[in-house]
Amino acid sequence: MNSQALAEELGQLHVGFAKVFNLEETFLAHGSDRILIWLNQKHDTVYASDIVSQFHLTPGRVANILKQLELKKMIMRVRDESDLRKYKIEVTEKGRAKANESWQKMLDGFENLMNRLEEDDAEKLLQLLKKIAKL
Repeated sequence: MNSQALAEELGQLHVGFAKVFNLEETFLAHGSDRILIWLNQKHDTVYASDIVSQFHLTPGRVANILKQLELKKMIMRVRDESDLRKYKIEVTEKGRAKANESWQKMLDGFENLMNRLEEDDAEKLLQLLKKIAKL
């Protein structure tokens, strides 16, 4: 099968995944939740530009997400004393709780998915996904 046909088949599978596993509703982290999880797992200083790079989003989109997270008191923007033009992003306790809750929900969903597969197939799937992540 050529790469175009393979891409078409993968595209059809992708559309079907949401229907079969109800992924969009159950455990995939999107938008601000995904960013909040990432911020919560970082142990060094994070700036908006780091989020732009990590998630391949526009600076405007990141600014909107950060504004919403700040309004919900999930993060704080703190002026960087070494460069007064920049603001560090810090996760609040409320934000940590939400990030941990979203992370656990995602892990539970993935565990449910893996339990539906035979152990061998689950391990193969994980190996392939690791390969894809390195591309």
